[in-house]
Order: sequence, then structure tokens, then C-alpha cells
Amino acid sequence: RPLCMQRGYYRGMLFFPMVWAVCCWATLFCPLARPLAELFMGQIEAYAIYSFLVILFMLVSIEARQRRPNQSDVAMESMQSGDLSNMGLIVIQAVQDYGPQRYFAVPPLGCFFYRCCKPHHISAKQLLWVSRLVKQFGVLQIFFNSYFLWARLTLLPAQALRVEKISEAVLKVSGVVAMYGLFIMYKATHDLLHNWNTTRKFVALKVVIVVSTLQGKLLSWLISSTGLFTTKCLLSKEHPEDMHRLLTFWSCYFTLLETVVLSLLIIKAFPAHEVTDYPLKNLDLVELELRQIDERRSVPSMA
Repeated sequence: RPLCMQRGYYRGMLFFPMVWAVCCWATLFCPLARPLAELFMGQIEAYAIYSFLVILFMLVSIEARQRRPNQSDVAMESMQSGDLSNMGLIVIQAVQDYGPQRYFAVPPLGCFFYRCCKPHHISAKQLLWVSRLVKQFGVLQIFFNSYFLWARLTLLPAQALRVEKISEAVLKVSGVVAMYGLFIMYKATHDLLHNWNTTRKFVALKVVIVVSTLQGKLLSWLISSTGLFTTKCLLSKEHPEDMHRLLTFWSCYFTLLETVVLSLLIIKAFPAHEVTDYPLKNLDLVELELRQIDERRSVPSMA
């Protein structure tokens, strides 16, 4: 396939299961490496979510250019004049062609205020906020996982445990917010990108993450309540009642097996034949164009 930005992000999605597999494999042989493994696993998860957002912007731009006869006059003038790099304008026009929608009434947060959301055309400012909702997850992953790693190495066990609980709570909330932003973009582009199988892409990205989260709760219950998966060699001699090592081992073991399934899902969801050599731009430049569009539209209202 051609060397292009779309190919780079498609290949980047494959790093997600690879990094998870390597981290779980390393933790099986060295359980003390678990905090460092969680740092890398959290970062690659945030990168995968961000990459999926970028891919959605790319696919909208590609699909809009393939449907030039159906585009609005503004987008047509932009493309005919050679302004193919204005992806921000192309994305907005392509999404708005499908009419007003309840963009914010989507899981996991929008369901609570569905009746308050009214159908409307998504704006450049709202697309910018969608991007920020996804990006914040990556920033907080770096900060809290690094801080937690430092706490495990320097603080007392009781203090480190409190830091761990706070970090986990904040990152869970951050992950939910990032998924909310991704759901907004998914809903806005679902009809336009129907032929690109975005539902399959979305499921491939989140299914193993959800399963691994639920499996931790399930394993904890099975080990503490039924004694299943209990192996004496994994228990601490000083504290045989401590099941942390046992839970870490089996969680990494099953997650390692799940990365095989995740790899197959990603290969099928992001096939090589979808890669096209269209002129595309980085998301940061698209955000700059969206800010310029928002500023131009806000000037008349301020006058």
C-alpha cells in the first residue's frame, strides 16, 4: 500500500495489542514490574483511542472528497480552488449534510440528559471540544501513572496504596470522558462512514479493554470466594492471605491470551485495502483550521 498518513495510523493501531502482550508477558516473569507495565499499557491505550479519533477525521475527509457532487457549495468552492488541505471545513460540511442530530445524547454520559439535548448542527467549536475530551486521557495517563510509579518506589506501602486508589479513580473518570468524546464523533460520522465499517473498528478498539476490566473484578471474586485459580507458589510466605500477586498473575495471563483476539480484530477492522493516498493533515493542523473557522463565525456576532 502507498506510504501515507492513513497507513501510518492504521499500522499504529497494531502496536496496541503488541505492547499489551509484551507488558503482560514481562509481568508474568517479574510481578514487581507491574507498575511499569501499567504505565506503558495505559499510554498505548490512550494512543489507540487518540489514533481512532484521527482516523475518523481522515475517513470523513476522504469520503467527503469521494462524494464531491453531493457536497455543499462552500465545500465545492474550497476543493475546486485547490484548498484540499482545509480538512476542518470539509469535515464540518460533510457531517452537517446529514442534518441536525442529538450529538451529545450518546453513551456513556449523554444518556442521562437525552431529553435535554436538542437536534442541532455540530459546530467547529464542538469538534474542538470532542478532540480535547479524547486528548485529556493521554495527558492524565502520563501524569498519574508516572506519579503512581514514583509513589510505589518512594512512599510507604499505606501511602502508596492511597495514591494508587486516587490514580485509578481519576483515570477511570478520564477514560469515561474520553470514550464519551469518541462516541460523539462516532455518532456524527456513523452514516457518512457506513461503508468504512466504523462500528467494527470501534468494537475492536474497546472490546478487550472492557473484558480485561471486567475480568479483574471476576477473578478477584473467584479467588477470594471460591479459591479457584489459587496456587501456593504465587502466594507470599509472609502474608499468605495476600492475593495481590495471584490476581496479578492470572489477570496478565488471561489478558495475554486476549491480545491474540485483539490483534485479529484490529487486522480485520483496519484492513490494508482501505488505505488510500489522499492528501491528509495532522489533527493538530485540522484543529487550527477549526479554530479559524470558529473565530470567523464568531466575529459577526460580536460586532
